[in-house]
Amino acid sequence: MAFNGKWVFDKTDDLEPLLEKLQVPADNRAKLKEGKPGYEFVKVADGEGVMKIIGPNKTIDVHMKRGEEYDSPAGVLTDKTRKVKADKVSANKFVVKGTGDQSVPINRMVETREVEGDQLIVTLEVDGTSCKRYFKRA
Repeated sequence: MAFNGKWVFDKTDDLEPLLEKLQVPADNRAKLKEGKPGYEFVKVADGEGVMKIIGPNKTIDVHMKRGEEYDSPAGVLTDKTRKVKADKVSANKFVVKGTGDQSVPINRMVETREVEGDQLIVTLEVDGTSCKRYFKRA
């Protein structure tokens, strides 16, 4: 699996417009802009794995199974979750889409994770507004 292993934060492009679209409070925006999260992916079985989101104060384990709805964190600064479904696009790419109440912006967010060489590119998109976060293989 192209995703297996640890990934360290490199840079972010266009985060502020996405945070505005998601209606993130100003005090949390500053924390998110300064944050340098990491990832670790562990394959459990075909189409099933654990994605660890590693922040400065906590690590969140997200257990996902392709094509099945599951609870995913709404963000690293909250304990709230949202219903999502992950689908594999290719060996190097998967997409997570919110399945909950579509009147809530976070539930309309589409997360695309793609590995290109030793770089993980995470694209977060809501209603045409997107940002990219880049990670390097550890």
